[in-house]
Amino acid sequence: MFDFYSKVVLNALLIYIIVIKTVTPNVINKKPGAYNSWISDQGLYDSNDDITILNVTNFKNTIYGSKNAWIVEFYNAYCGHCQKFAPIWKAVARGIVGWKDIIEVAAVDCADYDNNALCRDHKVIHYPTIRYFPPYSKPEMVGENVEKGDSEETMRHKIIAQLQKEQIEEKGVSWPNITPYRSSEPHDTWKGVPDTVLYKFYLFEESDSFLGSEVILDLRNITNIQIRRIICNGQWLCMMHKITNFPALVVYSRDGNHSRLKISVPTRLGVAQVVEDYLKSKGLIINAKEINEPIIHEKTQIVRRNQTNTSFKFIGDVLYQADLDLALKYSLEREIPLVKTIDGLKMKALKDYLRALALYFPMKHGNPAYLPFIRDAIENKTMISGGDFRELVESAEKKMHPVYSGKEQWISCKGSISNRRGYPCGLWSLFHTLTVNYAAADEEDTPVDTPERILAVMYGYIKNFFGCSDCAEHFVEMAEKQKLFEVESTDEAVLWLWRAHNQVNSRLSGDITEDPEFPKIQYPSKKDCPQCRNDDGTWNEVQVFNYLKKKYTTIQSDTSVAELHLDRDEFTRSRNVTDQHKVGWDFTVFDISICVIIYILSATILVLVCIKFVVKRSSKKKLQIQNLLGKV
Repeated sequence: MFDFYSKVVLNALLIYIIVIKTVTPNVINKKPGAYNSWISDQGLYDSNDDITILNVTNFKNTIYGSKNAWIVEFYNAYCGHCQKFAPIWKAVARGIVGWKDIIEVAAVDCADYDNNALCRDHKVIHYPTIRYFPPYSKPEMVGENVEKGDSEETMRHKIIAQLQKEQIEEKGVSWPNITPYRSSEPHDTWKGVPDTVLYKFYLFEESDSFLGSEVILDLRNITNIQIRRIICNGQWLCMMHKITNFPALVVYSRDGNHSRLKISVPTRLGVAQVVEDYLKSKGLIINAKEINEPIIHEKTQIVRRNQTNTSFKFIGDVLYQADLDLALKYSLEREIPLVKTIDGLKMKALKDYLRALALYFPMKHGNPAYLPFIRDAIENKTMISGGDFRELVESAEKKMHPVYSGKEQWISCKGSISNRRGYPCGLWSLFHTLTVNYAAADEEDTPVDTPERILAVMYGYIKNFFGCSDCAEHFVEMAEKQKLFEVESTDEAVLWLWRAHNQVNSRLSGDITEDPEFPKIQYPSKKDCPQCRNDDGTWNEVQVFNYLKKKYTTIQSDTSVAELHLDRDEFTRSRNVTDQHKVGWDFTVFDISICVIIYILSATILVLVCIKFVVKRSSKKKLQIQNLLGKV
């Protein structure tokens, strides 16, 4: 028996060693590809924002079959317009947080690798995209598009308009009635009103006003009142009370009396206060919980998590291979696959993009056959789904590993705070590099197509695949205005893109999306290239071209210099190969995984020991019986 237990213990130790040596890397690198941690903490919202954070694991269970409606923002953390919109969305969520039993506010970060299929299935290709999901939505529903508002108030009004539409279509019957009151008979005032209602308020307003609906939703939990909104288009109540100025408030009591109440502040909070004061004057005690007191929002700034790194160090105007690799990988694996079906002009744009990458992308540390393989795989196709394209890209990466440089963070394109620079910076760098390499090929008498080819590729990519819809529209408009397709030389194409980049910098200078440590300047700076400016301050474009040519052909490897770009804590994390999230008591996900594995092994061993013991006892009894029978 002792020998058996010794074998069990030795086997357990052997299994544990195998788990440590072989299972650990699989647990760490469970996601496809090696570049996942660099985007994991880039979300624009957190649990303090009154916004439900949705992802691929909880979306279906949260949205589908829900008894209340949902308004969901699909966004991309790197999208500048998403960053601008984030304060508005937070304010919307705070402003209607009391309406949660009717509608809730949520957000999905499509930049998260795991959410890629979720966003693609919901046909989200531009950011931010706002979708309305009615109560008891079914799994096949992708939501109804809601136009993005440019302020908290306009966005809130769009949500109310959606709720009003639901009630007009005889949905949302359990909600308080926010449609206009329509009755031509005076005796209908109390018809169908529950006996518990002691006072009925009529709020008169313009046809395009949402004030009445807001007040009704804010005060819906006060059970002894009813509020209805009235649009004065021949209503007898309007004529009876001689309503000519809006908004106006009239209250009716069960005894037949009525009076007009003065609205000093014509806002949802002001009207709610008038109603509350009136009820108190009648001796009714109002529970504060019954009133969803709206929050008056001042101009909001984006909450900047991960504040500026105190040890942040600039590494100069240098291009790193890691930045190009990450931009390429994000483009191929996350952005393009968001398109549900790639065909027609989108397929042409994709083929042009892959051809340019295969010829002019500097794959210095990876397998040079990677991009040509992807290009050739779709060359004769007329259509491919976004999901199939991502599978193609990931499969090619696995077959031709290593493809990328190995760094898992932005270097030159790293922002001083989260959600700044990153992919947009990387994409600009990628296309600058392509234009410079294309011009170099022209100089070497390598056959080229048309001078503006790479610019046309960029135009097609941004128009068809770039997620930030407003950014894409601005670029397309600028390209057409600045006559992109009339560029006459490859050198001029390099300078055209440089001018376009500076034009964008000028437009975004001082914008809320600007990184405080990387202001949008006219590039290159005088410090980096003194000879690029003439004495009168104008550009010396010959010197600018030489500067761009040198920068985008002198690509730095990922050496220890890049690590100066990280703060001490982040550098420590980057050196930690496990890069795990902590889960309570300072346990990591890996720690928990090992505990579970050891628990299962221990339980298995215990069962085996018990079986062994039972079998041995059974055998012993049989032997005793046989001996006994033999003696008999």
